[in-house]
Amino acid sequence: MDTPFAIEMLHITKRFPGIIANDDVTLQLKKPLEEEMEKNGVRRVFDEIEMPLMPVLARMERNGVCLDTESLSETGRLFENQEVAFFLYGLWPSGL
Repeated sequence: MDTPFAIEMLHITKRFPGIIANDDVTLQLKKPLEEEMEKNGVRRVFDEIEMPLMPVLARMERNGVCLDTESLSETGRLFENQEVAFFLYGLWPSGL
């Protein structure tokens, strides 16, 4: 069973007292960032995709994740080869 959020935050603030100052900065940024999201039309993405993922990402940070390093290396080699091909054949996407 997960620890209730308020209790978890209490433990965190006791271990890292400087986090309170960070929270103050975060609260000061809240309104300007919300306005910026509205202006750029991304508020819905934030509310419906990013925020619901926060508990999942926090759990992943706390517990760690397993990586298939062999598969990751293979993917890296694939992308590396694509970059070379783009460069050699003049197909490099504009803006990159």
